[in-house]
Amino acid sequence: MTKKISKSKAVALKTLEVAVQILLENEGEMRGSDILAEIPNRVSFTDWELGRYEKTGYIRWQSILHFYTIDLSKAGYLQKEKGVWTLTDEGEEAFGQGMANMLETAIKNTANGSKTSK
Repeated sequence: MTKKISKSKAVALKTLEVAVQILLENEGEMRGSDILAEIPNRVSFTDWELGRYEKTGYIRWQSILHFYTIDLSKAGYLQKEKGVWTLTDEGEEAFGQGMANMLETAIKNTANGSKTSK
């Protein structure tokens, strides 16, 4: 039996996967704003995903993506500095195991307060 995931996590998986693919196509580094601009060209979003949060006005899929990149950053898979996102070697290796596995490992390591290592 497969484990059911939340709508937010499903959005995170599909947007993070595309974000990492975009990074790989651009030698592992790109402005985050450019990644965000490219994702809608590659992902079909539902009305719910395109909706805005009432309190903040932020677009749901973008907020979810930003939230989950924190785990990838803390795990050492993604670096974000001055608006530029860089996929680390560890991140590329983890992505090779699949986006779901990469995210679960990042979340688990973040919860344990540790950074992944080779």
